[in-house]
Amino acid sequence: MFQTVTGALVLLIAALAGYRRSFARPGWPQGIRFFFLTGTQFLLIGLALGEHFLGLLDRPTIERLGPVFSLGLGYFGLIFGLQLEFEKVLRFPLQFLSSMFIQAGITFLFVFTLFFWLFHQLDGSPAVFIPALAIGAVACCSSPTIVALLVRETKPVKCAGIDLIRYIAGLDTILGFTLFAAAACLVHTSPPPLGPACLPGLQWMVLSIAFGMGMGYLLHLLTQTHCGENELWVFIIGIIIFSGGVSLFFDLSPLFVTMVAGITAANLPGSKDRVFMAIFRQEKPFHIVFLILAGAVWQPGLVSGLVLAGFYLFSRTAGKICGGLVAASWLPLRFQVSPLIGLGLLSQSGVAIAMAMDLYLSGSGSNPDLLVAMLISAVLVNELFSPAMARRFLAGSRGETA
Repeated sequence: MFQTVTGALVLLIAALAGYRRSFARPGWPQGIRFFFLTGTQFLLIGLALGEHFLGLLDRPTIERLGPVFSLGLGYFGLIFGLQLEFEKVLRFPLQFLSSMFIQAGITFLFVFTLFFWLFHQLDGSPAVFIPALAIGAVACCSSPTIVALLVRETKPVKCAGIDLIRYIAGLDTILGFTLFAAAACLVHTSPPPLGPACLPGLQWMVLSIAFGMGMGYLLHLLTQTHCGENELWVFIIGIIIFSGGVSLFFDLSPLFVTMVAGITAANLPGSKDRVFMAIFRQEKPFHIVFLILAGAVWQPGLVSGLVLAGFYLFSRTAGKICGGLVAASWLPLRFQVSPLIGLGLLSQSGVAIAMAMDLYLSGSGSNPDLLVAMLISAVLVNELFSPAMARRFLAGSRGETA
């Protein structure tokens, strides 16, 4: 118990320190500076605090801090879902939406096919379909952070290509979270309580959606009351903890359930803007704590994890580039989008880490430690070279028209 309290205090101190100041310095190389601005360095801090070095956050301590994981996953899912208002999504051309599905779908197929073949060679069991599906789902997702930072610094001329990658990076997570939730549901071999005996995976998926919509509607009802920000914050945390806890209890995906809750609340009339701002103001400390815990779980010494990370980086990069080429060619000529849009979608940052931890907690794979080691190692390497690739995209976008 003493070590658990000590570990919790260290987490709190690190979160406050990271919240108050940035580790990045203006004179540093751009790639290193962006690495720190995305918060990826907290994975290394978590590794240092874990059982491989200082031992303050060993496995028993992390297991006792399990509710923090649940809270972090729910936080990620809800804040993402609250941004998905259908009215705002439909303001853009429908070709943007189809390009998003094309790009994300091709990336998924590249990664899923390779890992299904690899796992089948190693195991031969049909069950390898599930971890391959989960890894492909993680590969779908992109983070717009790097492009947003580069645009803020370089201030390029507004063009359709920048609008497109921001649109894709903001929405391809929907496909990733949904496929990931499907992988978690396929683990179940028995139906939900009172459910028929057929298609248990589909029933759990429907239950995940229904439960998320119910939590979103409950959040909507709670925002109808006239309350201060502190009371609203209590309501939000209660929804997140309950949704995440129930999801983990039934081995479902907390990310997907809370994302559905956020989408439901965002598309109902009410105080959704107050909810989003209340969550957004406190996002950074939760993000830091989550990354530190993920770093403590990480086992970088797994050689097989490093090998798989290489396969993941290769197949995902190839999928993003090819998917970008096809998506750009799909758009009408009037958009004049650079075919290099896949280079602007390589960054993943916290999205992939959150999905790796969801995989670790929900048990969607037979060897979660190996899969987590693979994904975290890949993210660390990816965040070092993705800014340079995004710069190439921005350079290739000059002369485009909006």
